[in-house]
Amino acid sequence: MIDYKILKQKLELLEKSTVVLIAGHKNADYDSITSCIALANILTKIGYTAYALIEESDMDKTDWLDTSLIINDYAEEQTFNFILLDSPRKERLGIFEAFFDKAQNTILIDHHEIQKCEATYTFVDEHISSTAEIIATLSKEYPKILDKTIATLLYAGIVSDTNSFYRRVTSNTMSIASMLMKYDVDSTFVVKNVCKNMTLREATILSHMFNNLEYDTFHYIILDRKDEIFTYVPYNTLFKKCASYIYDLKDLDIFGLFLIELDGSISGLLRSNCTIDVDEIAKELGGGGHKKAAGFEIEIGIEPLINKIKTYIKDRL
Repeated sequence: MIDYKILKQKLELLEKSTVVLIAGHKNADYDSITSCIALANILTKIGYTAYALIEESDMDKTDWLDTSLIINDYAEEQTFNFILLDSPRKERLGIFEAFFDKAQNTILIDHHEIQKCEATYTFVDEHISSTAEIIATLSKEYPKILDKTIATLLYAGIVSDTNSFYRRVTSNTMSIASMLMKYDVDSTFVVKNVCKNMTLREATILSHMFNNLEYDTFHYIILDRKDEIFTYVPYNTLFKKCASYIYDLKDLDIFGLFLIELDGSISGLLRSNCTIDVDEIAKELGGGGHKKAAGFEIEIGIEPLINKIKTYIKDRL
């Protein structure tokens, strides 16, 4: 559980004369991106100079969002504070990890289980649908702080991580969504942009995935960046957008998606529609997430990786 009054107190301990940088995990999804932008807007409205750090490679997701507080880099000319959102470890910050290490104070806010505390202050609740839901709940501590821009950002983050209110939804999630809707959020527009606006190219990729779905102990798909159909496709298009049409098929108990990157490393996603905890094996592979959904990045051959996951599943069947 998060004590939002204490979270508010820790935020207000940050000096208003000092810049606040906010960033989420690399290969950012909408929950990560919109939470960062929304919190930057909230802090700006209460007198801070705050920016959301978003990688240029993720800017394609922001063309329909408010981008006024987004920066892609920061010149370290003065001391600054750092807030890490939607990531249990600083290593997942990617190119922004150095800012975390150099910050005067650090705050971690997340809905994933964490293994060690790396921030000055840590606020985590793994039972909450999304980091956007956490930030929306925090906004209640600031009367009249919400507006259409912030509400739309937070609604989009919740839609993203719940797959349009399909997964990890609680009564509080629906209550928060209802609160946000009061600010004239266009829910149809948000859901379409977050989940539904598939291009013909993406449909071709999805078709390829279905045609290459394999089964041996669990269902999985192997993709290779050297195949030109995947070379320049963003991570989230493959792992969040296209794969979402596959991992909820009722015949799939465990689903894995593995992308062999150009450098030979592998980006992986695991989904469980049964009692097997995929977060446990993802942690063994250097990643993590939730019991039903987890990801990782690893430098290992694809066959040893598949065999390791098969062994893990067989031991728990």
